[in-house]
Amino acid sequence: MKISSTTSRHIPPSGITRISLWRHGMERPRPASPAELNAVFAEMRNEKDDDNQTASLFNIRIDRPLLDIGYGPQHELLTHFAIPFPQVKATFEEITPESTLFRGMMDTDKDDPYISLIPDIGANGKSSVRMFKNKGRSFMPMIFANFVCLARLLAESGLPHAATFTNTTINILDEMNHCTNGSLFEGSIRDLGELAAIELPSDVPAANVLPFPIPIAFEHRENHPDRNCSFGFNIVHPEKFPYNAQAVAKAVRDFIGSYGWDPLSLDMVLKPITLPSKDGERVIHITSRNISKERTELTFCIRKPLEYEANAPVTGQIVFRR
Repeated sequence: MKISSTTSRHIPPSGITRISLWRHGMERPRPASPAELNAVFAEMRNEKDDDNQTASLFNIRIDRPLLDIGYGPQHELLTHFAIPFPQVKATFEEITPESTLFRGMMDTDKDDPYISLIPDIGANGKSSVRMFKNKGRSFMPMIFANFVCLARLLAESGLPHAATFTNTTINILDEMNHCTNGSLFEGSIRDLGELAAIELPSDVPAANVLPFPIPIAFEHRENHPDRNCSFGFNIVHPEKFPYNAQAVAKAVRDFIGSYGWDPLSLDMVLKPITLPSKDGERVIHITSRNISKERTELTFCIRKPLEYEANAPVTGQIVFRR
């Protein structure tokens, strides 16, 4: 999945719609609005320590469109591990690409404001991108997409676009790009605005994602121009389907990829698919096929093997253009 291009300085929206907030010392986390989050970041930017310096720490777990944030002023007794919400992950096995945890620090009360964002993807709360890659977890594009969306959220919340990343963050971004053979971005990313402006597949305008006539409007869409393929789906029964849209999209991509992105090879079969947690076996079922000179359209559903097609929690369509 190619993620690149910083030629446009336009920053798309972060897509974060639900925020859960915990300030160090609060009794429990509580929901917050985007406007309240803006006020929180303004407070963090003006936080003073004993030496009249401004520096705040935060932990953020992002699982689009959800975001959890715990924060507090940096001082001798408050470290990232002392901010219990969201809890900093300490074991490598707990990491999932859909729900990426970041440890952050900001100091914007200087002539050269700076910010640190570190994805917590290593053991004992340390970022070790190459270890993550070498362990067989090639989830860099998904983690990087969350990295970009977090940068957009910070930009939406009033942080200066020119806020410079620390060398640690710059090096982590470069290492992630290196692990994916330079497919994430070109050059090097050094400030918040550059990261927030990175173009993601999900940024393709809805009108262009499926640029050919289809009768169904899908809530979740992906376009793969190099494969001449687009797909869309709806999670119509979320109450009995404990997976998010990113997990479904990955399952669909893996399914199509297992047939070499060849529309003629995609049979109307029940094929087991891999989802991130254990909730019984799920299958993807191609329910119909329509072939014309311009395109091949396939409708599908995702369900349990013995579940009726009409009760399938996920329905969608795959379209291949000639």
